[in-house]
Amino acid sequence: MKLARKTTIYSLISMIVIFIVFFTYTSLLLPNLYADRATKEAKKEVKRIHQKFVEERNYRNIETKNWASTFSIEIMKEIPEVKVYRKEGEGRFKFKDPKIIALHKKFIDYNKEFSENSRKEDFKPFDESDLDFLKSIGNEKMDLKFISYEKKLSNSKDEQKIDIEPFGKNNLLLTMSYHDKNQEYVLEIGITDREDAIIITYVPIMIGSVNQILPVIWSSLPMVLAVLALIVFISSSFFAKSITNPIKTLAGNTKKIRNMEGMESSNIALKREDEIGELSRDIANMSKRLNEHYRGLKEENLRKEVLLRATSHQLKTPLSGALLLVDGLLDGIWEEEQKSIQIEKIKERLIVIQNMVERILRLEDKKELENNQIELRSLLIQIINQYQVQNPIEYEIKGESIWRTDSDLLERLLDNLISNVYNHGSSDGRMEIEIGEESISILNTKAHIPEDILPIIMEAFISKTEGKGRGLGLYLANYDAKRLGMRLEIMNSDDGVISILTRV
Repeated sequence: MKLARKTTIYSLISMIVIFIVFFTYTSLLLPNLYADRATKEAKKEVKRIHQKFVEERNYRNIETKNWASTFSIEIMKEIPEVKVYRKEGEGRFKFKDPKIIALHKKFIDYNKEFSENSRKEDFKPFDESDLDFLKSIGNEKMDLKFISYEKKLSNSKDEQKIDIEPFGKNNLLLTMSYHDKNQEYVLEIGITDREDAIIITYVPIMIGSVNQILPVIWSSLPMVLAVLALIVFISSSFFAKSITNPIKTLAGNTKKIRNMEGMESSNIALKREDEIGELSRDIANMSKRLNEHYRGLKEENLRKEVLLRATSHQLKTPLSGALLLVDGLLDGIWEEEQKSIQIEKIKERLIVIQNMVERILRLEDKKELENNQIELRSLLIQIINQYQVQNPIEYEIKGESIWRTDSDLLERLLDNLISNVYNHGSSDGRMEIEIGEESISILNTKAHIPEDILPIIMEAFISKTEGKGRGLGLYLANYDAKRLGMRLEIMNSDDGVISILTRV
């Protein structure tokens, strides 16, 4: 199973778990939390309205959500009078009946005692006789009837509650609540005892019960589930792509590394700070190490290839000279007294070949360059003498100098440059060598390199004449010059072809 599909499955499982938790929360906890919050908000609302009214004694600047049922009253202490305030206006009731005045005084005295104690007990300022009197007033004066229900509201104490909470200075909040199966009814009463009056604010509130809230929640669950699934699908897709795309990139890079492609790529390391970024940097470091090792192997293979070509190239001249002398002996072109001289020359050529083979073996085993002191003039004369036997030409060496470098590589380099003069020089030309402190120039007079091959003259198997050499001399010389940290230049001049070897 691919990583993207696994991520999607894990996301769906996570979505189901989240939905179960969300469903449990909304079904069991949220309704109760909603009811508690609504009750707390109602208390805050009553406290705000009541305190504002106590300060201003009117409703002009008071905002409330329930205009129809919210009102405040002032029960005056010194005079038997009650004032009623609403948003629409205010009213005043003055008592004249002695019994009502007595009840008014009794209420004032009871309130004083109740405020001082501040106990959570039933607020009952009047006894049964007082209540009977109030009922009679309603029946006689106002044609009101009080009907008492003998049946209790509920056998459970939780169905009907009264709570008293002090707040501010000389303020009480009386909460009377009752709830049935469908609704919860709360009457919030704010009470303040002032020097001139008792101020009471009534705010009735109706709060939906759990049974009313749950159907709304359940009806919204399908939409919530659909939105949740969509969010999870989109987020999991982006999350999966953020993981799989870099991994695909890394997989492609590793395939290139495996196939030895893109070894020089610097885009393997991703600009991320997570585990994938760390993995990409490790792969980049591994690629760098492999690339260095790969280049080392290529250089080693190239070195061996150059060595093999140089071997055949260098052995060609002394071997040809020795063969030429042997042919002369077999053909009897020399007198008896000259045969010993020619045999000695053949021996010299064989010794040269032997030395070359030994030097080539040393070069094969050489991993690091040596730093030898070399007298350039003597080295050049030694190399030239090997070619003068077979094909003598006129030459001149100007100057002297001592260089410190690898003697074997420098000898092979100069040998290739000089052999190039003998192989491609004019029959009536000459060789002029000038030795400086930092450079050596070799002029092959009356020679010329065609302009079309001059830019590539130091590449392998490039030669200006057919049948003379394989085009390896300058290629090998340039390779050795680079290993020695020198620069080799080949160019046409007015006098011929000039080769310049410069220490960089």
